[in-house]
Amino acid sequence: MIYKYDGFRDYHSQVEYHRNKTGPNYFVVYYKQRSVVCYDRIDVKRAFGVAKFTPSIKELGEWCDEMISKYDKTEKDPSNSLDPEVMTKAIEQLGSLDPKILATGFGPECHPEDPTAATRMVI
Repeated sequence: MIYKYDGFRDYHSQVEYHRNKTGPNYFVVYYKQRSVVCYDRIDVKRAFGVAKFTPSIKELGEWCDEMISKYDKTEKDPSNSLDPEVMTKAIEQLGSLDPKILATGFGPECHPEDPTAATRMVI
């Protein structure tokens, strides 16, 4: 689904908000014979260069915030966060591995020791 911003008075500028079923939603900015794909409000304003300080671009920023708050329903994956509770659970899972896997495994979760402990810097 594509939503167009209609706050511009000329036909040289155009901003669209694209909603996708898969992948992130994004903005497409058409300005000065070029198009720019942007994923947030700051990038949209940055695409206008020096004109980003004008009142019409400030209204555009409000429209971008409205579109993001209305249609962007992405939930953040808790496994990618640096939350202390998630990190402690991951560390507890390392301790529950079989000792044979820890001795012969090949993944980083099977080798809890520091791989750079025996290295030196050459200057």
